[in-house]
Amino acid sequence: MQTSAKLNEEKAPGCADGCKSVITCWKPCLYSQPQIALAPLVKTQAACVTGVKEPQPLAYAPGTGRFVIGFCGSGTGHLTQSLAVLRMLQARGMTLAGIVFDTDATQKMVQETLEPLGVPLLQLPAIKLVDPKKGMVPTVVTLHSVVTGVGKLRGMYPQLVSFFVDAKAEYIFNFWHTTLAFFLRSHPPPPGVRISNVAPQFALSSLDVRDLGFWEIVGKSTIDAMAALIAQTGPCLSLSARPQPNSLPPILEVPAAV
Repeated sequence: MQTSAKLNEEKAPGCADGCKSVITCWKPCLYSQPQIALAPLVKTQAACVTGVKEPQPLAYAPGTGRFVIGFCGSGTGHLTQSLAVLRMLQARGMTLAGIVFDTDATQKMVQETLEPLGVPLLQLPAIKLVDPKKGMVPTVVTLHSVVTGVGKLRGMYPQLVSFFVDAKAEYIFNFWHTTLAFFLRSHPPPPGVRISNVAPQFALSSLDVRDLGFWEIVGKSTIDAMAALIAQTGPCLSLSARPQPNSLPPILEVPAAV
C-alpha cells in the first residue's frame, strides 16, 4: 500500500508547496495571468499597437563594422555589460555609431558615461518592470507603463528612423531595451544587419514555476513576456553563471591584471 507522501511525489513532482496534483497546483495558473494581460501588446503587431498597418523596414546601406548599442537604464548591470561589449568591439576595429537608452537612465549616467563617448544619443520611454527599492512591480503597473510608453514611442518613429538611417549600423546590440524592441519589430533593419539581444533575464525561462514563490512567479511571467517580445527582433543570449544553451558568462571582459 502506497503512502500519501509517495502519491504526492508521483502526482506533483517538484512542487515546493506539495500540491496534490499538477491540475490543482496554483502556480501555473498564477504564471499565466501576467502573460494573458500583456499578450495583446507584446505578442501582436496589430496596427492599434504598433501604429503601422504592416512592418516598415528601415532603408539604409549598412556601413561595415558600424554598430549601435541599446540598453535598459534601470540599475547599472545592463550599462556595465553594454560598455564591456562596446570596448571589446572597438578593440577589434569596429565603430560605435550611436547609443539608445531609456528614461530610467540617470542624468549622472548620461553625463559621466554616455556623453563622453562622443556619439549620437537617443532616449526612449522606459517600461516599468522593477522598482529600485521594492523589486518587481505588479503586472498592472507594467501594463500601464507599456501602454503609455508605446504611445510615446509611436510619436518618436520619425526621430528613430532618422537615427538609424544616419547610424548605418551593420550590427545592433540590445541589452534589454524593451521599447527599442517594439520599434525594431515594426521597423526591421535592412537585409544584412544583425540584431543580437543580450541580458541575464533570458535565463529565467529555464526556471520551473513550481519551485518559486508568489512574487517570483509574477516577476518571471512578466519578464518572460518581455523576453518573447525582444526575441521577435533577433537571437537572444542570456548571461548565466551556469552552463546552458545560448548563454554567455556574466563577465564579458577580462579584468586588468592586478
